[in-house]
Amino acid sequence: MLKHTKSNELIGTSQRSFEDALQTILARANQTLRGVRCLDVIARDLEVHRRRTDLSGASPVAFRRNATR
Repeated sequence: MLKHTKSNELIGTSQRSFEDALQTILARANQTLRGVRCLDVIARDLEVHRRRTDLSGASPVAFRRNATR
């Protein structure tokens, strides 16, 4: 049986750290996707809004199609 891998790009944000932003991505991916295999960081951004800092990370999440939980 052939296994197919697909990738979706997700973005996570945090006011504390980039690691928290990536944990947000991973938690969301594990809720909605089956067979999560890889998380690659492709972007890290920092935005400042009136003394508030928002950190965000973008990541393609690779997962196996038709995988069981």
